[in-house]
Amino acid sequence: MVGNPNAYWEDIQGRRYPGYGRCIYCGSDGGADGLRDEHVVPFSLGGNTLIEKASCRSCERAINPVDTHLARSVYGQFRIHANVQTRNPKDRPPTLPANFDIGGEDRTVHLPVSDHPFALALPIWDLPGILRCSPIGEPFPETLWHIYSWTPPNLRETLGVPEGEDFRIWQEGRVNPALFARGIAKIAYCHAVIKFGLSGFRRLVMPDLILGKFSAVSHFVGVEKSDPPPPFSANALHAINFLELTPRPDYNNENRRWIKLHLAGIRLFANSGHKQNGMPIYHVIVGAPKLSHDNSS
Repeated sequence: MVGNPNAYWEDIQGRRYPGYGRCIYCGSDGGADGLRDEHVVPFSLGGNTLIEKASCRSCERAINPVDTHLARSVYGQFRIHANVQTRNPKDRPPTLPANFDIGGEDRTVHLPVSDHPFALALPIWDLPGILRCSPIGEPFPETLWHIYSWTPPNLRETLGVPEGEDFRIWQEGRVNPALFARGIAKIAYCHAVIKFGLSGFRRLVMPDLILGKFSAVSHFVGVEKSDPPPPFSANALHAINFLELTPRPDYNNENRRWIKLHLAGIRLFANSGHKQNGMPIYHVIVGAPKLSHDNSS
């Protein structure tokens, strides 16, 4: 296990941090468009901590598909069931479609949220490639899934399905693990900027990874395949911790430097999940400590 699930975790909800006068991703001053506030965790996932004037228009556009994927494709129905904040509460649907196979016939039924079954599928693949001593150009590892589901106890009655008759629930949707990993990386990176300062650590390829300019996402973002620990306390919506670590000695060869790294643990909706297994803990190599003679970021 990377780190300790019982180690110090921080939930930094409800805070505003001053920006740095330049985009935290590309370094631009924003030009005529200026700079925009950057939510650390997307607003659509309940995030209300932000870095003020932190991203330029161009980088904001590059990151929007990542935030949208998390908000709609991954956590879409979960957000509604959990009543997570939205910018347009009046547009939140009172009913949701659910797909069933009843007696061999496919049916789509619109149900009130309180009576709607749902499933949340979160991808797991392996630890970051750096920690596995894998080549940087390896394909994204095979993806498995942790499934979190809920079925209302009165569903059979709601559907009018007699006892003894089988029915099956199925759900549409597609999660892109690499896009998901970029979203996790963005959250971890923003936390690192808050913790260390924009010039207080070596950011390595993290900005390019988040913006989609670096393809080896799984080399820096990963998750253990083992079952996650139980959920955190009820007031821990999103949690993060930081470790400083050194790769194993066999990581060091003629093409690789043996350096210390900043490793972030990210657990979204840390207070949710099953009783024994909460949400996965994702690990992100967010950068490295600055060298004593290094004045760059």
